[in-house]
Amino acid sequence: MTTQLIECIPNFSEARRPEVVDQIVAAVQSVSEVKMLDRSSDLDHNRTVLTFAGSPTGVEEAAFRAIKTAAELIDLDQHTGAHPRMGATDVCPFVPLSGVTMEDCIAIAQRLGQRVADELNIPVYKLPKAGATVIGARNPLVAFNVYLTTDDVDIAKKIAKSIRHSSGGLRYVKGLGLLVDGRAQISMNLTNFHDTPVARVVEFIRREAQRYGVAIHHSELVGLIPQEALVDAAVWYTQLDSFSPEQILESRLFSETSASTPSQPQPVSFIEELASPTPTPGGGSAGAFAGAMGAGLVAMVSGVTIGKKKYAEVEAEMQAVRAVAENLRKELTQAVDDDAASFEVLMAKFKMLKETEEQKSLRNAAIIQATLNAAHIPLHTAEDAVKVMELALKCAKHGLQSAISDSMSGFAMARAALTAAGYNVRINIKSLGEVSSSGGKMLKELLELETKADKLEKEIQSVMKERGGI
Repeated sequence: MTTQLIECIPNFSEARRPEVVDQIVAAVQSVSEVKMLDRSSDLDHNRTVLTFAGSPTGVEEAAFRAIKTAAELIDLDQHTGAHPRMGATDVCPFVPLSGVTMEDCIAIAQRLGQRVADELNIPVYKLPKAGATVIGARNPLVAFNVYLTTDDVDIAKKIAKSIRHSSGGLRYVKGLGLLVDGRAQISMNLTNFHDTPVARVVEFIRREAQRYGVAIHHSELVGLIPQEALVDAAVWYTQLDSFSPEQILESRLFSETSASTPSQPQPVSFIEELASPTPTPGGGSAGAFAGAMGAGLVAMVSGVTIGKKKYAEVEAEMQAVRAVAENLRKELTQAVDDDAASFEVLMAKFKMLKETEEQKSLRNAAIIQATLNAAHIPLHTAEDAVKVMELALKCAKHGLQSAISDSMSGFAMARAALTAAGYNVRINIKSLGEVSSSGGKMLKELLELETKADKLEKEIQSVMKERGGI
């Protein structure tokens, strides 16, 4: 079954205050099912583009948290920048990558739009300080800028007019002429790189520039670009008329090894990273990894039980256990990276300027928010760990009897994950000094999970004696 994967590329009207962008990034990274892929900020545009991807539910939640954080921290009444804007979060498109359709992305955009309007009061037809946000779905887009060997912005505007589709130029090209870093820039969105390749756009601009006695100085990407777009450009410029994508060495290697190479981090490489003299990965990541191993063992026990005639009565239950265990394994594996990332974000907050009272206030607020996020991720690990323990108990009770020790081992790994996660939650909350309402709520949730785990452990030990004889 193909993994469901959606990309989100929100644009935020802020780049000159990195502490604000950091908090928006942290809001995205607080969702365990999402991976941050890229962060690109332009000071002249005063605009930041984030790129992240993950499961449909994870991406939808991460987008909402990012929009909420941006609305709280960005005031359009005070905003200046070369790029046109209408909102703190200007645009928030969703792109189907695998296992999902454009209709799925449209449904997400509609749900998120309704939630942003209802919960954040960000309207469409009047602009408060947070402006308005365009939320939608689209195919992969290339944000591409070309700089000229001149500071005459009028030339850039003329070339932009000649190249953009709405003015009679190339199909699937949107363009503006701006002055950035002291150079005239053509800022573009290429909405269909298949039908209007990047190379064609560059050559069109090159010829138009020659009319005004200037040339291309350099170009830049904003965010990420599909590999296929770069391959198309290379093929065009080198005139490889008989080229086949299978001639790319890395593509051939990937196709040969993808079936046998898992996408998740391998134990040896992770343990080597864990042993390295660096702050990350640390105990929180190790706990999540232990939980992922526990979930893997549960998936294995339920899997070997399925199909056995002796266990036909529990086959449906084991199929459900295996499906849930696989989802938990993926979430906990993702938490390995998320925990390390949250610590790095927290360390960045401590490096913020604190020369003025305003800077001190912003720094303190950012540290508190990042600390709560650093506590939230291991708390989520703890929740998943207890779920794995529940599944391990079911396998111990009803799964293949000869694999009962594996069920107990999975339970033990999950229990270790809970213990490690608990220490990380508590140390982060304690560092805040006076426990905030959010911190107090987290500690209460953790205590409830630990109490539940104690009961589960007593029950599985009883099962091991009765069914396993140990």
